[in-house]
Amino acid sequence: KTIQLGAVLSLTGSGSIYGPQQKNGIELAESQINAQGIDGAKLKITIVDDASDKTQGAQQFQTLIQQDQVEGIIGPTLSNTAVGAHPVSQQYKTPTIAPSNTGNGIVGTCPYGPCDYIFRDSLGEATAVPANVNVALSRFHPTSVALAYANDDKFSSDGAAIFQSTFTADHLNLVDTESFSKAQTDFSSFVTKMLAKKPGMVAISAVGGVPAAFINELHRQGYTGPIVGGNGFNSSAVSQQAGTAGTGAQSGSAWFIGVTTTVNTNFVSAYKAKYNQSPDQFAAQAYTAVY
Repeated sequence: KTIQLGAVLSLTGSGSIYGPQQKNGIELAESQINAQGIDGAKLKITIVDDASDKTQGAQQFQTLIQQDQVEGIIGPTLSNTAVGAHPVSQQYKTPTIAPSNTGNGIVGTCPYGPCDYIFRDSLGEATAVPANVNVALSRFHPTSVALAYANDDKFSSDGAAIFQSTFTADHLNLVDTESFSKAQTDFSSFVTKMLAKKPGMVAISAVGGVPAAFINELHRQGYTGPIVGGNGFNSSAVSQQAGTAGTGAQSGSAWFIGVTTTVNTNFVSAYKAKYNQSPDQFAAQAYTAVY
């Protein structure tokens, strides 16, 4: 009478800018489904924190599968954590839906071997980044670009490589590349070096608090040109942290709050009623993963 599922999310650590919204989306879907039941059964979703850590993520997957005997898992939040966690699901043949893992090698052809138990409802950077850059080119017509990315995070590094190949394909002159740790908080020296090259556009591939902090530093040093990013931009928390400095920054997203399909308007309405705030992409994709 009970269908056991698990969810492994970044409720603390660098991914905590996304994980709580995912938790909200999952719990909303669970409550809606349990109001109707599934052939007399109820869902029970055990949500655990991986602290945005690859090792802890793999351990949480193992515990959910072996101890809690879950039928399937939603997660993790970060692509960097998925590198360690998804092979566990594959080993134990436990279906897993990645609600926000947009890096390369998550589904399809995976570096650890077959990954036919791993799925995602998120839009990979390999699709989102080129589409976003092409829109920026049509709007702003830059001829040069500078790139900033975190070099110790799979999502960010994968995104940087995709940005670079997109720039080459679009004949954009890459005038500067700045890389740093995802734990970096002071970006003044990186921005100073970047702006000395006078780029016509800036691209940022990073997660957590990095995108907003970098955008704010660009604004502080007088940059007023276009800024493009990947899925790391697509949290309302990033927008709030960037504030007015984020005006004009753009990204590609798998979801938009203004879509008027019945399923989306119902979701948005129910989310606002339950949590007294608007959902973001991460809430929407986690909600979808449950269904």
